[in-house]
Amino acid sequence: MDEVVCDNGPAFRDEHFKEFLASNGIKLRHTTPLWPQANGEVERQNRSVLRRLRIAQALKLDWKKELQIYLSAYRTTPHSTTGVPPGEVFRGRKIKTKIPEIRPELHLLCDEQMTDDDRYKKHAYKQYADKKRHAKELDLQPGDKVLMRQRKENKLSTPFSPNEHTVLWKSGNLVAVQSPEGKVVKRNSSYFKPIKNRDTNRFTKENENEKFFENENEKFLENENGNETLEMTSNKGNQDLTCDPVRPQRERRLPPKYNDFLLSLIIDSIN
Repeated sequence: MDEVVCDNGPAFRDEHFKEFLASNGIKLRHTTPLWPQANGEVERQNRSVLRRLRIAQALKLDWKKELQIYLSAYRTTPHSTTGVPPGEVFRGRKIKTKIPEIRPELHLLCDEQMTDDDRYKKHAYKQYADKKRHAKELDLQPGDKVLMRQRKENKLSTPFSPNEHTVLWKSGNLVAVQSPEGKVVKRNSSYFKPIKNRDTNRFTKENENEKFFENENEKFLENENGNETLEMTSNKGNQDLTCDPVRPQRERRLPPKYNDFLLSLIIDSIN
């Protein structure tokens, strides 16, 4: 069965559109709301199209003609994944252009091989992006309490909504949660932050351990202070507290630059 991936625009959520696809044996799959990366192929193509339209607008050219030139170049350029121009894959034949060329025998890849190559390249790109962004899988289970990321309205607004949401189900990176008002919201897993419940027993045990160690330290310090006092009193009679410690005297020498005969005589006469 063929599949169509689209965003959540009103035109793609219309019942007549769904009935048309179902009657033709086409499966409809919506992307995650507010997550354009879920349909990255279309978004990347839209970026190239908009760039070409901006250039035409800046140079005051006919945007329709410039758009046709861009699409013609795209369809006749070999793709980085399949190595074959998209127009040849779509039409099953060599597209004629105005550029003179030697036309070798065309050997198109089969659909299975192109699908495997596409899946391999996407997997490699995903691993690179996850490593660069330090992505980690968020383990969420139905029934967990989470906070949902909200839009920043002003400088004092918090990144996450203070209302607790309940996880209903999770499919890949798509998570469906229910708000306290009963509204069901679907977002990417990066929009949620799990709420960790505090273990009061753990904090009670830690406080008891800290008090125990504090008492032990006090006893140890008391014992140490008592022993030091006993040692001081026992050795007090044997030590002469009036005599100062004797420090070694440094030997003073004349610098080598004053080794001259006349200077030495002058210095001796002064001394």
